[in-house]
Amino acid sequence: MEPVRPLLARTIYRWSAFLALPGGLWEAFEMYGLTIGGAQMLFFSVAHTMPFIMLALWLSFPLGAAWLLQSGAALASKNYRERIAVPLRQVFLFAAAVLIHSALLYSYESWSGSAGTRVSVCVLGLALTLITVQQAWQWLLSPRPNPRAKSDA
Repeated sequence: MEPVRPLLARTIYRWSAFLALPGGLWEAFEMYGLTIGGAQMLFFSVAHTMPFIMLALWLSFPLGAAWLLQSGAALASKNYRERIAVPLRQVFLFAAAVLIHSALLYSYESWSGSAGTRVSVCVLGLALTLITVQQAWQWLLSPRPNPRAKSDA
């Protein structure tokens, strides 16, 4: 089996991140921004009134999983990390952010009801979202890397 070419690997990784971000941002807005004032029925309002946001949400789940799997592969393999041309620090941040966000979404009912926990989780979630979006956006807009350059140099 021939290894994935660097340009193809980088393109797949970039598109996974690019298409996962809009739905992830809406999830973060509802899960952290709106929940800071009290527990919400997540995604209830958009389910009937905003089909494009629902499409972004539905895309964010499998594409966020793809982004996480590719980030995990990049953490485990320096060769793959060089192919996608993402520094180790950013790959770690992307994988951690997707894992934390997914865990908090899964456990939403358990933490959103308690005011002390809810406010802390929401503030930390918003901070993590801002850092992740800034790093992802910076990386997505970066020019194509020099194929001879190392990603962790």
